[in-house]
Amino acid sequence: MNCTSRIPTAGFQNSTVPCQLEGEAAIFPASPGSFPMRLSSCCWSQTVLPPNEDNNSSVQFEMVMTYTLGARSDTGSTNTSPQTPLPPPLRVPQNCATFYNLSVSDQDGDVVRCRYGRREELACAFCKKYPFLHLDEDGCTLMYDGMGSEGTYPVELMVEDFPRKTVVLKFEDGMHEIHSYSASGQGWNEALSSVPLQFTLTVEKPVDDCAFGIRRPIFISPTPSDGDRISVLPYEDVSFTVMAVSAGERMADLQVLGPYGLHTLGPWMADDLCTVSVNITWESTNPVRLRQVPVCFVASTLSGLQSELRCIWIVQKAADYPQGTGK
Repeated sequence: MNCTSRIPTAGFQNSTVPCQLEGEAAIFPASPGSFPMRLSSCCWSQTVLPPNEDNNSSVQFEMVMTYTLGARSDTGSTNTSPQTPLPPPLRVPQNCATFYNLSVSDQDGDVVRCRYGRREELACAFCKKYPFLHLDEDGCTLMYDGMGSEGTYPVELMVEDFPRKTVVLKFEDGMHEIHSYSASGQGWNEALSSVPLQFTLTVEKPVDDCAFGIRRPIFISPTPSDGDRISVLPYEDVSFTVMAVSAGERMADLQVLGPYGLHTLGPWMADDLCTVSVNITWESTNPVRLRQVPVCFVASTLSGLQSELRCIWIVQKAADYPQGTGK
């Protein structure tokens, strides 16, 4: 596993710099069709235990995944599971309603829905739903309503994909698996795949102004918009700049999480210390494994106020070689 590039905190005493680990594993399922994987290990930090939990004990994280890898009748390609970008640790003032787009994606064009993990599935350690967090399952968005108590809360979700029409999956041994869909939603009872999305949200002390750009940082041009998709050819670099400003606070850092091989230059601070920017670069190095990769970023002030969360997707395209040339 490798830790992706990260931007160190510049003078913000209460911040921990997130690090995203990335790795690969070879799985040999005993039978074709859908197969589950479960991961349980130590531990959620004791600082992220919800209120009223036993803070003297360690809690293992629990994750479960279900994959279906047969060849699809609609695309002719192997089915892919939905992808979930990992956001940095999120922070919000107690009195500020805030919207979070979870930016999930599916390369097959399936319907993607989000839900809370269930204890009976062994998909979560805390398995809690909080009254101040409102999950839009169809849109995969999360709304904090400004009514939570101060503290750090683990959020444990499952992201699932459902075909837009009946799809037949064919496996190497000749077996078939049918996944149906109905317009009434009854066909959504069985997902093609289920993958976990787990992160923390810290509710902090209230502020006197919730608007982004006044005290809470706001992203400005040329920062990509949330959900942007940037296409790149194999061995081609993609580069973009992220810039954030706060009118009433000194900026501290920009936290960036993305794929292995992500490079950052900066951060650079403007003379007034209220504007921070960083340049981000990633190279597409594998011409065979076409994929899309997420990059998420947030900006923070010295007092710990955080910007909105933004995530973008870098989409690797197949090279279009002219006839008669080598590949």
